Formats: sequence, C-alpha cells, structure tokens
Amino acid sequence: MTPDARLLLTPLLSAPEKPAPQVTTEPSLFRAANAQLLEKIWVTP
Repeated sequence: MTPDARLLLTPLLSAPEKPAPQVTTEPSLFRAANAQLLEKIWVTP
C-alpha cells in the first residue's frame, strides 16, 4: 500500500464510530471515490 493510500484510509480506520453519510446517502460518490483510490494504489508504482 502506498503512503498516500494509507493517509487516505487512516481517518476511516481510526474513527469507525463516526457517521459516514457518503456511504449511506451517496453510494455513487462512495463508489467513485473508492474506484479512484484503487486506481491510485495499483497504477502508482
């Protein structure tokens, strides 16, 4: 995992108790962000 990806994931992993409205109310935006993150992880050497 790249350091950039870890920085992006850290807030999600460190604060699971916080609400994530983008996941429940904006699933399309969540999927788009997830796709961009995966692309960044695998395209970046």
